[in-house]
Amino acid sequence: MKTTYKYWLGSLVIAGLISACSPDKYDGLDESLVPQASAFTNNVKATVDQSLNQITLELTDAKGLFPYWEIELPNGKVERSTMNPFKKIFTNAGDYKVRMRVGNRNGMSDGVQETTVHINNTIFDFDKYYNLLSKKSWHMANNEKGHLGCGPSGTDGLEWWAAGPDEKIKQGVYDNELSFTTEGQYTFKPGDHGTIFVNKGCSVFAEYKTEDDDFCAPATEQTTTYNLEVDGDDLYLTFPAHTYLPYIAYDEMWNSPRFKVLSMTAKKMALVADNGNIAWHFILTTESTLEKPFAGFTYDQEANNWKKAEVEAGNPYYADANWAPYPDNGGATFEVSNQQIKVVLPQPVAQQWQAQFPVVTNIGPGSPLMTSAKNYDFSCVINSNKDLKNLTIKVVETGENGKAGSLGINYDANALFYDNSTNLTAGDDVVFFKTDLKGIDIQDNKLQLLFDFGGSEAGTEITIKNIVLIEHDQNTELDKLPGDKPQPEKPKGDWTGTNLLANMPVNITQYYAPGWAQLPDAAYTAENGKYTITYPTAAPDQWQAQFTFNNTGIALDPEKAYDFRVKLLSNNDHKGVTIKLTQDGNDKDDVFLTADRHALVGGEETVIELVGLKINKDKITNLKIPFDFGGLTDGTEIVISEMHLQEHK
Repeated sequence: MKTTYKYWLGSLVIAGLISACSPDKYDGLDESLVPQASAFTNNVKATVDQSLNQITLELTDAKGLFPYWEIELPNGKVERSTMNPFKKIFTNAGDYKVRMRVGNRNGMSDGVQETTVHINNTIFDFDKYYNLLSKKSWHMANNEKGHLGCGPSGTDGLEWWAAGPDEKIKQGVYDNELSFTTEGQYTFKPGDHGTIFVNKGCSVFAEYKTEDDDFCAPATEQTTTYNLEVDGDDLYLTFPAHTYLPYIAYDEMWNSPRFKVLSMTAKKMALVADNGNIAWHFILTTESTLEKPFAGFTYDQEANNWKKAEVEAGNPYYADANWAPYPDNGGATFEVSNQQIKVVLPQPVAQQWQAQFPVVTNIGPGSPLMTSAKNYDFSCVINSNKDLKNLTIKVVETGENGKAGSLGINYDANALFYDNSTNLTAGDDVVFFKTDLKGIDIQDNKLQLLFDFGGSEAGTEITIKNIVLIEHDQNTELDKLPGDKPQPEKPKGDWTGTNLLANMPVNITQYYAPGWAQLPDAAYTAENGKYTITYPTAAPDQWQAQFTFNNTGIALDPEKAYDFRVKLLSNNDHKGVTIKLTQDGNDKDDVFLTADRHALVGGEETVIELVGLKINKDKITNLKIPFDFGGLTDGTEIVISEMHLQEHK
């Protein structure tokens, strides 16, 4: 056990020296939990496609496990892989011995399972492979784990790092198109981004490197040649020098491109490039896996009511942490036109509703641009130079003098929609949209679009563009919408640490106030850490249905990170449940471990896992955990279970 175990960890440590590769972390290992290969006698499946000389090796029923395949080659070398399933093309007839060890996060078995695969024929005719490659467009299999990866020389190139789905989507690498003909012609098209992706360790294309990281280099359409050839027992795909490829991992891949063909079908192939120091893994596919991101509805169309409206800046409310308005709006600028809204916020904003910037329209009583007899769709594109969580956006009737009521909140106002769950990442365009909203009749005032930037840092600059307000039955672009139904979050943490909540005293309080008129507490039951709460009346806005675990007595160290996990089940859809781990008795309510919102799908259990959390400031000496179900509909029942808080693993 120890020899194998040291080898495995050694591979991971070496990875730290390789550019663009990062080893996984394996903390808290327990050798007693290492699996035994002898327990998997009936779980090794080996099949051969004799028409392609291609074997498939698979470890079945392998949840939480990985195989470690070793294939003996006639030249005395051993080929290794942790893929499951693993496919490989052999060019020569014969018997090939396969050994498999079984591993998990604790290590890898000493014992092995062995089998032998037989290849009937030696490859002399490459026509079948040329035919598989040709008359189609190939691109990187962006939605498949391991479409790009690296590992030790002599392996399949996935042992050190394997890219997750869409991990490199910002680099434009998935736009590249590769095509082949049966006559040996290869064509490269760079796609919309017009670039290839280059490893930071390369000396080629160095003039385009701007920092110590992988970078993009410009590329143009190119037509050249390719070839299939045999070397020993392996099939290789080769290109002339200076052939454009989606990723250039090392200089030799540009100067003399050569890839071992691990596997190939009409729709997918796996390649390995190996320069003797490191192996790089690539998966290419012909299937359409890359959808162009939804960019919002088209602004420049006749049906866009926002384009027809007259718009102007309303009266901002821009305040400090104590709700005192900054003099002269704190130097903030607020530029408004139909095409674009730009806001510059020089001062920090601590909480929601402390940075309200309304855009007032001329849509008033009787306007043909808004009526309750029709439904509407809305979209806009938002970009911020700094991260910002829980941006508030609403389209609502104005209050007195063109303002939005008391502090702009005015929850009872006639609103088209209200949302405060949009998160902005610095530099990224974020598309916000709502569809099939019942229109409103403006009573006495005007319709306004209100943004609140509470929680923003000093120096935040935000641009809102491509604003579209369109009648639902006039919107011809609804088929472009991404799937917007929230999905249960998948577990991603190691939850074997001590649960700090296991023995906390249960001290529950509620605030149940639909429309901010407080009702008696919602009925709930508690059994073995499972809380079932029934809300008879809808509470449309955030913080109107709070269920809080108080005075837990748990202290959290600001120098440490923490992991939090909980299961939630609602009988109705919920656009965003707020979970806040905060300091009990903190009047400003501004010291917390997390305060994020999480969408629920009615009838589907959602596992929420937040890993590596740190206190935003100060320290927590007595933890309080409010759950806020504001936004729920009539007759909602919510179950909270399996709360787990631990020091980060």
